[in-house]
Amino acid sequence: MNNRSEKKSSRIAKTSALLLAALFAVTFCFSGCASKTSKLNSIQSLSGTTITVVQHNAGATEAGTKSLISQYEKDTGANVKYENVSGSDITKTEDSFRKSNGPDVFIGSFSDVKKYYNNNWLYDFTDLYDQKSRYELRKTWEKELPTAIADKMYMSTGGVPGYPVSADYVRIYYNKNIMYNQKLKVPKTWKDFIQVCSKLHSHGITAFAFPNKTEKDKAWAWFNDSISNQLTNGVTRKIDLNGNNYVDVNELSAAYNDGKLNASSSNLKTGYRLMKNFSKYWENNSNEVSSVDAENLFASGKAAMTVSTSSRYGYLSNKVKDNFNFGVMKIPVVTTASAPSAMGESVVILNDPSFIYSINKDVSVNKQHLAATIDFVRYMTSSGAQNGLIEKTSVVPVSLDAVLPTDLQGFKITEEPLRIPYFSKLGNDFNKMVFSSEKSYLDGKYSTEKYAKRINIAYGKALSNIKPAKRWKTRSRDTLITIPNN
Repeated sequence: MNNRSEKKSSRIAKTSALLLAALFAVTFCFSGCASKTSKLNSIQSLSGTTITVVQHNAGATEAGTKSLISQYEKDTGANVKYENVSGSDITKTEDSFRKSNGPDVFIGSFSDVKKYYNNNWLYDFTDLYDQKSRYELRKTWEKELPTAIADKMYMSTGGVPGYPVSADYVRIYYNKNIMYNQKLKVPKTWKDFIQVCSKLHSHGITAFAFPNKTEKDKAWAWFNDSISNQLTNGVTRKIDLNGNNYVDVNELSAAYNDGKLNASSSNLKTGYRLMKNFSKYWENNSNEVSSVDAENLFASGKAAMTVSTSSRYGYLSNKVKDNFNFGVMKIPVVTTASAPSAMGESVVILNDPSFIYSINKDVSVNKQHLAATIDFVRYMTSSGAQNGLIEKTSVVPVSLDAVLPTDLQGFKITEEPLRIPYFSKLGNDFNKMVFSSEKSYLDGKYSTEKYAKRINIAYGKALSNIKPAKRWKTRSRDTLITIPNN
């Protein structure tokens, strides 16, 4: 994980002692703390405390959220007023914060929480991330999260706006029935993955439904980003200028200008060749298969595997129904058996954290109420509370200690974070050029060398509109970026 800044905000330093005292006052009668969802010894300990909660677009999670709230009220004696807001009513939440009348707890998307935090409406969770709670005694709150997600919650402007329950990230979905009938094990390495694809193909089974119809189908970028990072582990430290162990597009621009970003490097070309070899096992008309088409081919049993995101689990589960059993797995680990420069760990492709619990900054005026509100948020986001979440709501929990069904253990994020966005965050024109070049490469019109040169040209065009970064220090992976308007 990237290094944390040694300096904390002055607000945190001044309030830590008071907050700890308030937390002790609220929780002095706890017992059974070894349990992840331990109850208070006295249900009256928070009696008289009212916590207001607003959630945006709860969808299928509303019933589960209400059930957890009811249990919390029963355990603590607190009164939690919950409201799910959607559609045009969402603007009312922003208005309430603007008028200093917002809810104590806001549950929203990553973009909404970032916006509210940057408007100075939300409490900074930085100090809380370093602490343990009575619901998670073994680890600090941050250590309950995968590195990629925890790092993303640190803002470029400083601070942490909340705590996520879920996230949207890339996974391969596979048909367990087909794998079983073909006597195949779920592959973990790239070598084994290709061998599985080859055997399925030799038996007349479409190994992989690969969405590749337009540049909006992200599968090529997902796989290439993961593989490229797996093969260029040492590059990050050479072009990371802010010291956070991630490379943003401004740093990419600086690297390109300095000749340190080169799509024709031997390691990157090895990755391109791996992908071209993989393409032999896609469905025959992959050029006409969209993301939804690929999911439907998989759900109908016409393809053994496909790639999608964790947020699509509910859709795929409903489509498959009782047709067959399926599981999920990570993008396979490229080992030195497939590429000499491989670091031997997979790399997760993460979009954004989601269902983020945040706290109204105004709550901090009353330390006792703040302590109670923090306790509520910790309860709702604990691994114990996330147990069963996927079965009840189809929302995939991100807590490393949350219990998942056996078939869905592949949702656990144990991979390395994406350090360098080789194929993402560079705008639509870049995506279109990469897509066109990829088509020519897979069709045999371009050699690997020519494809690499075309990617270099795409980098040049995209990065010419982005200001090169200079060296500075930050904890955040969410650094400020300038992306061309296209």
